[in-house]
Amino acid sequence: MVDDALEARGGVLGGADGASGQAVVVRLAGPVLEVFHETGSERFHTSMVTEFGLVEHPSPVGTALTVRAARTGLVVPVRFEVDERAKLEVIVGRVRSGR
Repeated sequence: MVDDALEARGGVLGGADGASGQAVVVRLAGPVLEVFHETGSERFHTSMVTEFGLVEHPSPVGTALTVRAARTGLVVPVRFEVDERAKLEVIVGRVRSGR
């Protein structure tokens, strides 16, 4: 297990159609980015990630977590509350910087 693993949680379980969005857990452990959501999970090596972060989305939530990588990606409507959003921003920063 990686000691410096970071984790951020967003949305509410079963909240896919509401203002909170789907339940999502984003975990960065070393160079591995994992995104767990209500209908599955995705795993990315950070060196293959080309886009990562929150973007505007037409759902009631208004935002979506987007991850794009070589030949794959995901867009999940979700809202991260203040503390969890701060954690997500640290993860996004580390992935974007190539760590």
